[in-house]
Amino acid sequence: MTNERELLRLYYDPYNNREVLQQPFLQDGKVCATDGHVLIRIDAAMCDGDYQEKPNGLTPPRTASVIPEADRDEPLTHRELSLALKKAPEEESRQCPECKGEGQVEWEYRDRLFNHHHHLDTCPECDGTGEISAYAAAKYHFTLHGCALCYRHLKLLLRTMEYLQTDTLQLRHATPPQAVLLAAPGIEIIAMPQMRDNGLEEIKIK
Repeated sequence: MTNERELLRLYYDPYNNREVLQQPFLQDGKVCATDGHVLIRIDAAMCDGDYQEKPNGLTPPRTASVIPEADRDEPLTHRELSLALKKAPEEESRQCPECKGEGQVEWEYRDRLFNHHHHLDTCPECDGTGEISAYAAAKYHFTLHGCALCYRHLKLLLRTMEYLQTDTLQLRHATPPQAVLLAAPGIEIIAMPQMRDNGLEEIKIK
């Protein structure tokens, strides 16, 4: 796999409050990346980059502990996900709820001596425009065999398929309240279950 860091970057958060989740790491012969809500594990033999088991001396969480036992093996296609998203049309642009239309947000960073640092920077939700259009995220939730998934996770799965140049992921587990487990050759993707909100409109994928 060439330049797998582009794929891993979709799954971790460089601004996560937990420093160990700000980068990919090596564990059990797999390169892992997670933001605490979604996780990808790639067989290390498929990766070109070098990864550490304890990046910056930090101990990552045990990823194997959140992977449910496979209870099915069925395809989940790019078309199915795309059709689900089309049922949640984006609305006209509105004020970004993160930056309140200012286009900037304040970051906080804690260093190894527990000193806190603050920095004003471009809002990551609206890219500094002060407006967002993807209000479908706040109006709908999606269910896959009864497991609730959020708008962002569906977009992430579509981007992952496009990166892998595949139209299909294998659905290995989707039984509430455990995580959704998807797979491609040498790759596992886990999306943690979302809380069901009866105030949101439900869109069923399968």
